[in-house]
Amino acid sequence: MQKSCRFGSRAVRNMILVCAALLVGIGAIADESSSPPFAASGPPPGAPSEFRDGAITAVVVRSWVGDPDELIWDYLNQNWDLYGAVEIQIDYTSLGAVDVFSLEDLEAVGADVVIVSDPAGSSNRWSQVEINALQEYAAQGHNLLGTFLLYRHNQYDNRALAPLWGHDPGMEYATVEAVENSSYVVDPAHCLFTDVGYPMDLGGYPHVQIPQDDLSWDESDMNGATILARSTSGRNAVTSYDAGSHWANYISYMPEYQDGSDRDAAQFLYNAIVCDVEHEAVPAISGLMLPLMVLLLLAVSTATLLLRRRSR
Repeated sequence: MQKSCRFGSRAVRNMILVCAALLVGIGAIADESSSPPFAASGPPPGAPSEFRDGAITAVVVRSWVGDPDELIWDYLNQNWDLYGAVEIQIDYTSLGAVDVFSLEDLEAVGADVVIVSDPAGSSNRWSQVEINALQEYAAQGHNLLGTFLLYRHNQYDNRALAPLWGHDPGMEYATVEAVENSSYVVDPAHCLFTDVGYPMDLGGYPHVQIPQDDLSWDESDMNGATILARSTSGRNAVTSYDAGSHWANYISYMPEYQDGSDRDAAQFLYNAIVCDVEHEAVPAISGLMLPLMVLLLLAVSTATLLLRRRSR
């Protein structure tokens, strides 16, 4: 009997040591996988002079540019401090109205965030080469913000962009009037909605892009993205996609089509540029971490069983 007790005690000690070693291994893997992938990068040589040190920077690419007075970019550049403590700088001239751009063009500007504002509404059809360039730039850790007619308008079809925002590239889209002027925020604590009213006022251009099948944004329309705000009709929506290397936020209307007088819309745009640069993604369970966790559970179960037998 004594031999049996000594064996059980030694086995329990060994199991405890195994559990401790597995916990250390899992902790090391978790620390490595949870490192923030979105640290704001400083502007490289040759970046626009308005990109000042310490600012979070954004560049508008192949988008609806119109008259600068019709859009909020200048206003946010000059009045960013009304919306938060972090300076933002938005370059809407370097790549906003170009006919074509490359990865090298994006890297030359060196912005933290890429804004794609109503491209199909401006008769811009993105090439696959440009989509690949944006995807590669995003994979380097640069976040994306898309608005309004991001995917399709008449013959201008940019649905190949949809996977970058966690949406379905095979879906048909329609453009309709926004029947409500507000959206109900699903997750008010999310940094996209800091200092934004509840419900969030629409602001900007009062039309929306929506799935054509039922004229409503729903969870079934997502391909990896999550709906963070939605109107009762489902026409107004804000979605967010964690791609691992970058965050991609989309808003179905056009909050930038204003002079700054629509405060919620202006605050949302400021937040969309700033917050995800500082946001840490929740680390997924890696291929190595999963078997380690299984082994840990087995070790704990075995140790518990041995302790129960010894107590008898």
